[in-house]
Amino acid sequence: MAAIIETKQLTHTYSQGTPFQHTALDSVDFSAQPGEYLAIIGRTGSGKSTLIQHLNGLLKPTSGQVLFDGTDIWESKDRTRQVRCQVGLVFQYPEYQLFEETVYQDIAFGPKNMGLDKDEIDRRVRQSARFVGLEPGVLEKSPFDLSGGQQRRVAFAGVLAMEPEVLVLDEPVAGLDPLSRADFLALIASFHASGMTVVMVSHSMEDLAVLKVEGQDLPAAEFGISDDLQVGDPVYAIGNPLGVELRNPLTDGIVSAINRDVDVDGVTMTLIQTNAALNSGNSGGPLINQYGQVVGINTVKIVSEDGSAEGLGFAIPSRRVKYVADHLIAGEEIKTGRFGFSVNRIPVVGGGLELLIVEEDSDAWAKGLRAGDILLEADGAPIAGFEDLTRLKLGLGPGDGVSFLCERDGEQFTVEVELIEA
Repeated sequence: MAAIIETKQLTHTYSQGTPFQHTALDSVDFSAQPGEYLAIIGRTGSGKSTLIQHLNGLLKPTSGQVLFDGTDIWESKDRTRQVRCQVGLVFQYPEYQLFEETVYQDIAFGPKNMGLDKDEIDRRVRQSARFVGLEPGVLEKSPFDLSGGQQRRVAFAGVLAMEPEVLVLDEPVAGLDPLSRADFLALIASFHASGMTVVMVSHSMEDLAVLKVEGQDLPAAEFGISDDLQVGDPVYAIGNPLGVELRNPLTDGIVSAINRDVDVDGVTMTLIQTNAALNSGNSGGPLINQYGQVVGINTVKIVSEDGSAEGLGFAIPSRRVKYVADHLIAGEEIKTGRFGFSVNRIPVVGGGLELLIVEEDSDAWAKGLRAGDILLEADGAPIAGFEDLTRLKLGLGPGDGVSFLCERDGEQFTVEVELIEA
């Protein structure tokens, strides 16, 4: 299947020829298939926004090409103008860009500039407003009299009214409370379900890790316990059911490492490492153990430098997946927790881990733990190695408590420690 939109060797340099010259994109190849739901993730300043502003011609490449339906979007002024209607772009905090006197006029701005007649403009305004959940009575109100969430819906409707084939979203849930974030992620999923190609930019793995499949009488997948995985266990990577091309592939392999800390665009993630091949079809799909249970969600891979050979695949452990899913369902914000102490990774003779540093602003310090103490058990389970603490933390967040059995100078004692925000 041919890509609906793609870049070839795309390079963009800001302030070229000046002392402030900076290359934001360097020979980037990107493609999206018709009907795909793609995510672009990266730290602030990595070039995400620069890339997507090329997709509808807001920025012109320093070199390279941007193609829509196989044609260079810069081949003529008419072609560029046409693509700006076919590729809708919603900026971060889009409500700040509202400017018309009424909601109706704001949504109608794009269709009016497309040269459409009055009846067609009216149809598009009312249809897009209904699609994003705006009541008809809102259309005659000033957009500045609406809540922040409603204003964002107006901004979405303004882009949808142009009836784009591709919708590009730059941090679409930034600044929203947990319930509103879940609301808008569901709204974006409905755009995709309508047949639209969606490209979503975010720096939040939690926002991008949520998938929802509509259906009736679907058998529920059974969650396995990722903590029980051992190196050498057979696993199977099944394709993301929301993919279009390469949908539902099945690759197999073994667990080659557990609790691997992997740096992804400056964010450290604790993952399951396998040699099951991953591609755009099964990234986001489940990792299944030999008993048919979901033990992880496939997320990233490492390949050879020239891309010619597959290497290692990584999956988010089911313990972490369940923690994130439970909190999102409850409308709660996802935060990462830490114990507030560091340990010697080499177990002491007889079992347990020695504390090396206890942070003075941590709950562990407040509860009396000090460097030199030995951690023997966590919530009643023996601590055999550093990976036991790592596994435990995957299912916990700030404020969650762990009961530690500790030893100091030959005396044992128990202390309840709450995790602090990372």
